[in-house]
Amino acid sequence: MVSARFVVSAVATMLALVNSAIADETFERRARAGQIIFELCCAICHGRDAEGDGPIASHLNVPAPDLTLLARLSGGV
Repeated sequence: MVSARFVVSAVATMLALVNSAIADETFERRARAGQIIFELCCAICHGRDAEGDGPIASHLNVPAPDLTLLARLSGGV
């Protein structure tokens, strides 16, 4: 016979695994949404690689910042 403690432990483990999978999926979906937003709204000035060299960057009065430098300075955030 299976003990109640074992059942509770197994259920808790399954819930933790499901929660982890949901969190990973949510992160992946948010990361993809952020990528799409950047490509649609930001890459025109900042460039696809975020280095400030987008297609219209040379036409701006103020240079588009190199976002890779900002990311490095802030620890990748």
